[in-house]
Amino acid sequence: MRFKFLINHTKGSSAHAPEVHVMVVGNKRDLELDSMVKTSEGEKIATALGCMFLKNPAKESHEEVRTMFEKLYKRFKACKALKLSPTASRKVMDKVSMFSSGLGNHGRPLNR
Repeated sequence: MRFKFLINHTKGSSAHAPEVHVMVVGNKRDLELDSMVKTSEGEKIATALGCMFLKNPAKESHEEVRTMFEKLYKRFKACKALKLSPTASRKVMDKVSMFSSGLGNHGRPLNR
């Protein structure tokens, strides 16, 4: 798998290099029938690469893209704070994501 080689090469290129955090992003979440890669396939690839997976809608959505980068940044910060590798932090962040899925940007429940 070419992606895996590139990620491993980047991560292992220098002992002093910063940790590399990777996210697989799919699109056309709202057009699942037109999508060339199924969500389950994207999740499988992300698992094999040891990274997060998100799928955004085909229509441009600034909020969705911002959320994607916020999740990647939160993973980076958690990894740095706990001194975890990106792969180990994925397991932690998966648990955090399940807990915070109903919370807003500031850790408060969203108003309904």
